[in-house]
Amino acid sequence: MLTKEGPTRFTIEAVAKLAGCGKPTIYRWWPFRHALLLEVYQQAYQQELVEPEGKDLAKDLATMLRRVWRFWREDYSGSLFRLILSEMMLEDEGTRYLREVFIPRRQAFTATAFQAAKDRGEIPPETDIKFLIDLFYGYSMLRLVTGQLDAEEIPDRISALIAELARSGVPSPVGAPNR
Repeated sequence: MLTKEGPTRFTIEAVAKLAGCGKPTIYRWWPFRHALLLEVYQQAYQQELVEPEGKDLAKDLATMLRRVWRFWREDYSGSLFRLILSEMMLEDEGTRYLREVFIPRRQAFTATAFQAAKDRGEIPPETDIKFLIDLFYGYSMLRLVTGQLDAEEIPDRISALIAELARSGVPSPVGAPNR
């Protein structure tokens, strides 16, 4: 339906009709249209995820970044994701959903690479993983929204920089839980 009709015709009503159920059933699972659109995006993207090797943080991050940038560049879902983000950022409910539900789910996958680096002693135990993941994702989002996903050397450069920061032991703020 989404690829045939486009995102503007992708409504809760249309999805309920296609699924043969009522709108309350759809709303029970997805609180609003953009949450459902993100679920569709997530399902398409899920096929691109490959577990990190767990031997070198910079290499793991670069591999993740290359895969997601290629997906954003070559798959219809990349354009869809930009559209969803741009619409969601205009509403408090949308930004809250991104902040509290969608982004933490995405970052949990990347956290496995950082945790593996901690476990093997590549980065210090006090390293603020959440902070470094925010840097990694923030840079990636900048490249997405500005359409700069073609530079082949950038995934290696940003990943090496984030890994170097991690190895230097970026600590959590004083009094904050080790994240």
